[in-house]
Amino acid sequence: MNRMIRKMIRPFWRMSGPIRRPLVSRFDEHVLGLLRQSQPPMPPGPPADLDLVLNSVVRELARLRAQVETLQSQMDSLESSDRDHDNECDACRLSVVADIG
Repeated sequence: MNRMIRKMIRPFWRMSGPIRRPLVSRFDEHVLGLLRQSQPPMPPGPPADLDLVLNSVVRELARLRAQVETLQSQMDSLESSDRDHDNECDACRLSVVADIG
């Protein structure tokens, strides 16, 4: 049903192109003009809270780095304890991606 309706409407849509395109472009220009008028001007320079945001990003980065170092040391200690216990199965051991390849 939809296919039949599309086949009937498609030629009319194509024929209306020379009339439709200029109207749509005028409407787009009008809407863009209204949007430009309604937007407040952008203040020059960086925002006032940029230092606060950057400080929080640096603080979060330091926290994540410390957490990664802690996890790495825990993995190293687990690997060293696994090496000490040779009787454990290989599937029970913790592996690192670099060790697999």
